[in-house]
Amino acid sequence: MMMIDGTYHEHSGWVTLMLGAVYFGAYQVLRKQGKSDKLLEIHYLLAAITLLIIATGLQFKQYDLVAAWSIQAAILLWCGVRWRLRFVISTGLVLYGLVFFQLLVCRTFPTYDYTSYYHFIFNERSFGMWAIILSLFGASIVIQRFEESSFKDIVKYGLTYGWIAVLFAWLTVETNDYFGMYINYNNAVEVWTRTHYYLEMAFGFVWGSYGLLLLVGARWRKNIMIIHASIIVSLIAFFGVGINSLMYKPIMDFVLVNNIRAGLLLYTIMIFAMQLNLIRRYPSAQRVIVQAFGVGILLLIFELITVETFSYYEHKIIAFRNQTGANYYDSNYMIALNNTRQLMLSVVWLVYSILMMVIGFWRKNRGLRIASIVLSGIVILKVFIFDLHFLTMLNRIISFFGLGVILLLTSYIYQRYKHVLLADELKNDE
Repeated sequence: MMMIDGTYHEHSGWVTLMLGAVYFGAYQVLRKQGKSDKLLEIHYLLAAITLLIIATGLQFKQYDLVAAWSIQAAILLWCGVRWRLRFVISTGLVLYGLVFFQLLVCRTFPTYDYTSYYHFIFNERSFGMWAIILSLFGASIVIQRFEESSFKDIVKYGLTYGWIAVLFAWLTVETNDYFGMYINYNNAVEVWTRTHYYLEMAFGFVWGSYGLLLLVGARWRKNIMIIHASIIVSLIAFFGVGINSLMYKPIMDFVLVNNIRAGLLLYTIMIFAMQLNLIRRYPSAQRVIVQAFGVGILLLIFELITVETFSYYEHKIIAFRNQTGANYYDSNYMIALNNTRQLMLSVVWLVYSILMMVIGFWRKNRGLRIASIVLSGIVILKVFIFDLHFLTMLNRIISFFGLGVILLLTSYIYQRYKHVLLADELKNDE
C-alpha cells in the first residue's frame, strides 16, 4: 500500500497498470484453457480494462489524458472486433464518453494572456482533439469488419458522425481563438468591432469549405453517412452566413460589392452550386435535398443584393451624420436617402425576379419560375403598402400607373404561359 500512498503517489499509475496486467494475464490463461467459466473470463478482462483506464487517468492529465484515452478506446474497439466480443466494443464506446467529458473539463488558454499561451493550430488542445479525430476515424473503419447487426450500424454511425463533429468543433474553436487574440488586446472600439466582424465572416468561410470537402470526400468514397453529414454542416454554414451577413458592422469601411461580406456570400453561393452539382450526380439523391440546395442558392443571392443595397445607403446616411452631427428626423437629406433606399430595394428585387423568370424559361426550370412569381408578388405588396406613402403626389401617380402595368403584364404572362410556368422540368435538366 505504501506504493500508492503519500510519498509514492507518483507511482500509483504504474502500480495500477501492473495490477491490470495481472488480471489480463489471468484472462489469457483462462481463455487458452478453453474449459473455464465464460463469466469469469469476462470478469478478469473487464477488471484488466478498468484498471488500465484508471492507471492512465492517474498517470496523465489534461489533453495528454484525452489523447491517451482516445488511443486506448480505438484499441479496445479493434480488440472487440478481432475477438468478436461485443462487450469489449461497448467498453470502448464508454471510454469515448469519458474522453469527451475530459475534453470538456480540460483547462483551456487563459483569456487574459492569449499571446503567451496560445499558438494557432500547434497547441495542446489541437493535439488532444486530433487524437480523438484520428481515433474515431480509425475505429469507424475497424468496426466495418464486425458481423452485420443493428449494433454494428449504430456504432458505425456514431463513430463516423463523432469524428466529423469533433473536426468541426476544432475548426470552430481554432478560428475563434485566432481572432480572439486581437479582439481581447485592442482597446480601440473600431479595431474590436472590425476584428469581431471578421471573425463572424471567417466562420462562414471555414464551415462552408468544410461542408464542401466532406461532400467531395463522400462522393469519392461513396459514403452516404458522410454525405448526410456534409449536408448538416452546409446547413449550419447557410444559417451562420445568413445571420452574420445581415448587418455590416464596420459600416464606415463599406465599399459596394468590394467587401468581405459580399465575398463571403459569393463564396457560399459558389460552394452551394458545386454541392448541388455533386448531389445531382449521386444516384440515390433525394429530390427534396436537391430542391433545398437550389432554394438556398436563391436565398443567398437575394440576401446579397438586399444587404449590399441597404448598406450602400446606410453608409451614406452614417457618413452624413458624422460630418454634420444632424439627427435623422431633423435632416431631410437623410430621410430622402432612406426613402431612396427602400425604393431601390424594390427595384433590385424586381430585376432579380425578372432575371429568374428569364432564366427559368431559358433553362426550363419550374422552380425558378415559381420563385420569380413569389418575389414579384412580394415586390408588388411592398410597393403598394410601404413605398408609396413617402412619394410626392406626381411620383405617386406615376408609381400607381407603373404598378398597374406590372400587374397587367404579370396577369397576361400567367394566363398566356400558365402551362409552361407550372410545367415540370425536363428529365435532362434535373
